[in-house]
Amino acid sequence: MATITKTIGTSSRDYSTISAWEADLDSSAMMGGPYSSGDDAIGEVYNDSVFNERVVIDGGGSIGLNSVKLTAPSSERHDGTAGTGARIQYSGSTNPSVVLKRDDVTFEFIELDLSNAGSGVHSSINIGANADTNVFIQNNLIHSLHEQGGAVHGIYVWNSGSASNTRYITNNVIYDIKDSNDDAYGIRVISSNWPVEILNNTIYHIQTSSDTCSSVFIDDSDATVKNNIAARVTGTPSDCFSGSAFSSSTHDYNLSTDTTATGTNSVDSVTYTDLFVSTAEGDEDLHLKSGSDAIGVGVDLGTTPTGVNVDINGRDRDSNEDTWDIGAHQFVAAGGGGGGGGGNVSALARPLAFATAKPVARRVSDAR
Repeated sequence: MATITKTIGTSSRDYSTISAWEADLDSSAMMGGPYSSGDDAIGEVYNDSVFNERVVIDGGGSIGLNSVKLTAPSSERHDGTAGTGARIQYSGSTNPSVVLKRDDVTFEFIELDLSNAGSGVHSSINIGANADTNVFIQNNLIHSLHEQGGAVHGIYVWNSGSASNTRYITNNVIYDIKDSNDDAYGIRVISSNWPVEILNNTIYHIQTSSDTCSSVFIDDSDATVKNNIAARVTGTPSDCFSGSAFSSSTHDYNLSTDTTATGTNSVDSVTYTDLFVSTAEGDEDLHLKSGSDAIGVGVDLGTTPTGVNVDINGRDRDSNEDTWDIGAHQFVAAGGGGGGGGGNVSALARPLAFATAKPVARRVSDAR
């Protein structure tokens, strides 16, 4: 039982595509492959070039892998804004662009840019069949799925699972999901599911002109919804939090720009332009800005589930003893304190992995 890490990219890596790495998950060491029963398989995606491929993770079952994780190493991770780290930009038409179809699987720290997706793509990420327990979607940047001729989703939880199993959706930034002629959702959980925990996500600008539109849509009462920002653009015909079972789900400490963030400790009726560094379409930066209503009003979730304490930039709210903010980003004051502080964080106050990452040209106002 070992942890086997393989690199993925176009610059002298173990695999040139994510699909090639995934196809090898059932390659046994007894037959010359890399894995044995009980191993943990990690695929590290490098920002050598943009990946244009559909990703299906369902391998490793035949040889009994303990877990599978697709991630980006710290130097290759996005900084919470588009075009700054390892990125999948799928241009095909097979739905969904990413589907998780096994237990004990993690998909994290990757940008999914759907701006070139073909008309058949209706979901950025699906939790699909056989993905019942220990499924983690965390710290991803998901955006720009438009006009697909059917309902569109940032993250879609559609399989049933079982009563003892939980899926986790934490610290993701999801924005610019639109379809003028059909439904649009940031995160959607359909009925007949079992536990799903939706924690510390930021969902912005989910839009349609005619049908159901919601940032977080819950049709199953086994969901837990806490510390999420759901922000809509003024005039967008949508609800931030909705669904037939949202009111009966476990929910509190959320923030909405309408009145749907119910719960004793939730915050509602916030102006979306007061929340984020930039809401300019095509140049979104959904890090919290100084004075944001989301700062310092979240609930401390500790370190459960795994990774919930790590924000979109890799800051550990727990080890830094931060007062938790709502949303995927933990605002850090210039002096280094997290939650409730004033002023924007300098590069020196960011986690080391981001302070030493490849330099990226950004606006002066982008300091956070």
